[in-house]
Amino acid sequence: SSLESYQKALSLESDFSIIHLKMGVLHQFELQHPHLALEHYHQCIALQGSNHKYSHAFVNRGHLHMDSGKFELALDDFTEAIVIDARQAGNYFYRANVHAQLAHTEEALKDYSTTIQLNASHAQAYINRGLVRFENAQDFEGALEDFSQAIELQPNSVLPYVFRGDLNRIHFRALPAALEDYNKAVKLATEEYRPSILVSRALLHDMMQNSENCLADLNESIELDPQNEETLLIRSTYHFQHMHLEECLKDVNQALGINPDSTEA
Repeated sequence: SSLESYQKALSLESDFSIIHLKMGVLHQFELQHPHLALEHYHQCIALQGSNHKYSHAFVNRGHLHMDSGKFELALDDFTEAIVIDARQAGNYFYRANVHAQLAHTEEALKDYSTTIQLNASHAQAYINRGLVRFENAQDFEGALEDFSQAIELQPNSVLPYVFRGDLNRIHFRALPAALEDYNKAVKLATEEYRPSILVSRALLHDMMQNSENCLADLNESIELDPQNEETLLIRSTYHFQHMHLEECLKDVNQALGINPDSTEA
């Protein structure tokens, strides 16, 4: 096996750095042993420090720290990777993600922008920068540009249509544009994303006073995800507003069956 081969190499090698790096990769990505992977990356870094050849040890260790919620340690590792290789766009992207997680808005925007400067086709950097601009920086025009650029780069990607639709619905009140984006997203969506997109489109239909389509989208979303308490409560509100009191009560009771401690129900 790969594990046995690497272990044998470790016993024969005098310079263990590359073997520790490969063992870390094996445990991290194939064997799903994050703690063992972390130990091997520690060993590799201790032996080689800032050697350009082993910058991936910092990157991979940074991802492990991210996965375990140790964001400051992840920030240190991605920063070290940037020091070693300042022309690698991915290193800035990973650090930007940590900054975004920690609500370091300006730092996140700067790193996403550097990512894009180094790799203008990095669609996910546009998406993530757009989200930071939308949710944290209140830069709605910039967010719109970022989501649109991501769509241009990846026209079959679902999320930028959703985010641009949300931006047009919530901030710009550009309802026809939002509907166009949600329609595209629904067509592209996998089972994972479809229920939530249908809810967003339902809320838009409600704003456009299209009650029939609003209810149809809520019904389909619940059919796909019947244990979603929030969607049931949204539909219960719809029924209450339209004086469908029996249906409203049924949805509230179903939501309480899912979460008896719900304060919203």
